[in-house]
Order: sequence, then C-alpha cells, then structure tokens
Amino acid sequence: MLRYGLVTAIAAMMLISCGGANVAQPQWSAEQTWSKPVNGLAISLESGLETYAPGKPILLRVSLKNTELKARYLDERDGLKGLTLKVTWPSGKVEPGEGKKEVVIGGDFVKLEPGQSVTVDITGPATSNWSYSLTTPGTYKVQAVYTAEAGDEWNKQSVAGGKFEGQVLLTGTVESPVVTFEVQAPTRP
Repeated sequence: MLRYGLVTAIAAMMLISCGGANVAQPQWSAEQTWSKPVNGLAISLESGLETYAPGKPILLRVSLKNTELKARYLDERDGLKGLTLKVTWPSGKVEPGEGKKEVVIGGDFVKLEPGQSVTVDITGPATSNWSYSLTTPGTYKVQAVYTAEAGDEWNKQSVAGGKFEGQVLLTGTVESPVVTFEVQAPTRP
C-alpha cells in the first residue's frame, strides 16, 4: 500500500513540474515532404505541432538530404550559418531570420551517403537559434532556406584528384516546402 502511495506521489510531482498533464509532445511526420533537389541537395521542414499554447516552445525540425548517387559532404566549418528561416507573420510581414554559427549538425564536414539525410531540431520560445520571437498570436508560415556556398576551387580539386579527391561538397540554395502553425492567444482567467 505504501509503495503505491509513493508511486502516485512521484507521478503527481512529475506532472506538476512539467506544467500539468497537457504538455504537448511533438508529432513528427513519418513521411517528410522534401524540396525539389538542387545540385543533389534537398531540404525538409516540419513543425512539431499544428497549434502552440501561449508561451510554449516552438518545435521545428530541419533535414538535409543527399539525392545524388555518390557520397557528398556538407561544409559545416561555420556551423549552420547557411540555414535561415523565412517567417511570414500573422500580419503578413515576411522576415528572413539569420542562421547561427552555434547550430551544428556534426563536425566540420558531414558525409552524406546517397539518400542519407541529417536532421537538426530547433526549439525555443523565440526559436532561440534565430533572430526573432514567434509569440504573437496567429497563424505563421515558415520556410527553411539552406545555402551551401562551397568554394568552386574545392570541388574542382576534388574532381581532378587534388587534395580534396572524392570529397565533393553539396552546393546551391534549397528552399523547403512551407509549414504552417498557429500560436494561440493567452486565455483570461
């Protein structure tokens, strides 16, 4: 009897510390929607939820995929500075966010085998990795844009058997399909 009371008390404390029973968990899609590939690179963007309660974190997932038949590399020496989020606010204002160097997928050069993808999750009440706060109630439209600016010299040397032989970097700009989600207005007590 004491054991069940202790388990119930612990469960109640966990619910209270998590903000109650209605803590929304992300609902990631089993099938991602990919952009049209550009130079072998495709991008996908998902929102973890369709509706966010006021003040709750916005959950976004960005994936980059190699659509080529050979391995390719992402140049991550500067983090994901090439990744931005283009936001259409409830007012209709469109604003591109600035990517941050601190967001890293996995090292200086990330090798992607044919068909392989890598994912980065972006979480924050202000999408903290980008330069704006998505707290105004209403419907938002967001698009991820990734620009891979590998030097032409690198890829020329790779193809010609130079010091970067076989390490062809993915290049170009890809834009994800647009995702839409809502931020609810605060309720009055």
